[in-house]
Amino acid sequence: MKTKALIISIAMLVGACGSTEPPTVRWFTQKKVDQFDDTSSCRVTVGSLYYANGTVLTYTNNFYPFVETLDGDLRVGVLSGGQVQVPVGNIQLRIDSNDAWSIETQETPVDYVPSSSTVDMAPYMASMTAEQKAQYQATFENSMENATKIMSPYTAVSGEKARMILSQMLNGYNLIYRRVGFNQAASSTGEYKLDNSFRNALTDCGIAI
Repeated sequence: MKTKALIISIAMLVGACGSTEPPTVRWFTQKKVDQFDDTSSCRVTVGSLYYANGTVLTYTNNFYPFVETLDGDLRVGVLSGGQVQVPVGNIQLRIDSNDAWSIETQETPVDYVPSSSTVDMAPYMASMTAEQKAQYQATFENSMENATKIMSPYTAVSGEKARMILSQMLNGYNLIYRRVGFNQAASSTGEYKLDNSFRNALTDCGIAI
C-alpha cells in the first residue's frame, strides 16, 4: 500500500492523529508532480513520529535525511522539518563504520532560481558595453544561484556521489548525520536505522542502484 505522508506541526498533532496505535519511527515516501512544469519527484525520508493513519510529525529546526529522484535525477541529503523550514547548511553523513561523507551547500542541485530576465537590469547597464553587460548578467545569475543554495531548506548531492552514498545506505544498518558550522558542529547528531521500511520506501519510489 502506498503511504501518503502529511507533514504537520505540533499544534496540529492532536487533531490529525486518529489512530489508537502508538506512533513509530519509519521511512516513508512523498510523491508529487509540479503543477507548473509537470516535473515528477519521489522522496524517501523519515520523520520524528509516524502514525498508522499515514500522518508524519516533524519539528521545525530539526533535520531529516532523504533520498529523492526528480525526473530521474538521484539526490541524497538532509532537509529541514516542520511547517517553517530553515536553511540546512553544510552537512555530514556516516553509514555504519564507513568514512563520513561531507556535503556542502554548493553541491546542492538548484531547481528554482530567479534569473536576470525577471529583474529590470536596464537602469544598471545603460552605460555599459556589450561585454560589460554580459559579465554583469553572469555575475548576477551566479550570485542568485549561490544565495539560493545557501538559503535552501535542504542540502543534497546528486550524480555519482549520491549513488555511492545510497549504495552504502542499502548495504548498511545505521545512519548518523549532523550540520556543520564554522569550525564546529552546528547541530547535535541525528540517527536513524536503515531498516526494512527504508528499503520498502525505495522500492515504492523505484529507486535502485
